Amino acid sequence: QAYKTVERMIAHYRAQGNEDSAPLMAAIDRCPVYTSDEERKRDIAVLLVAGHDTTAFQIAWCLNDLASHPEVQSELRQQILSCTPAGAAQEGQWGRDSPLLNFVVKESQRVHSVAVCLFREAKEGPVHLPSGQVIEKGSLIAIDLFSAMRNETYYPNADEWRPERWSGTAEETATANAAFIPFSTGARSCVGLTVALVQMRVFLGMLVRNFEIERTANPVLAHCITLEPHGLRIRLKPVFTEDTHTQATS
Repeated sequence: QAYKTVERMIAHYRAQGNEDSAPLMAAIDRCPVYTSDEERKRDIAVLLVAGHDTTAFQIAWCLNDLASHPEVQSELRQQILSCTPAGAAQEGQWGRDSPLLNFVVKESQRVHSVAVCLFREAKEGPVHLPSGQVIEKGSLIAIDLFSAMRNETYYPNADEWRPERWSGTAEETATANAAFIPFSTGARSCVGLTVALVQMRVFLGMLVRNFEIERTANPVLAHCITLEPHGLRIRLKPVFTEDTHTQATS
């Protein structure tokens, strides 16, 4: 059913021929890496099915974390307002111009990664690990993302949500990035990584710029395939500043 839906989407896009209305579809359709529509369909299906709920859940965790830290939320709002002149639509540049927005997204992914475990099959072997363990060819390997990103070796006070940990020296940031794998890593990393990050930054930036985020009900961690914030309730209170009023009426 998913592939049939994707086939209709591709046919509709090609019939319309409007790249501006579907930039993601346009990028996939003209990408020279694909050798057939079957390959395109697989990636589009992954983006639709695997990337939709996961991004939504991660945004929910970000909102939860910002609601728990109003001082960070306030600082982020000021930073976003300062890099978005009144009446300007520069949301796509927030990832560049608002470092704190990047830090908030990364820290929420680290502490509340929606993906908590990955599985890989060893195509070669045996592989001898420094610990003395041996991975034989054909072994199914479980990669614990949750524990990796709460490892005290890489993240002091790892259970604490601290976006400022990503603003350290180049050496400190390199150490933190060494264990930061919410999208996996390497050739098998998430195909929707860039899309998900842009969606999260723009959505969160727009909310924080225009609303105070308050939590009215605490989430309960629920894990099936993903880590979900069941029961989380958020209240949004409009923020009235000269900039937001100008943007709202322009």
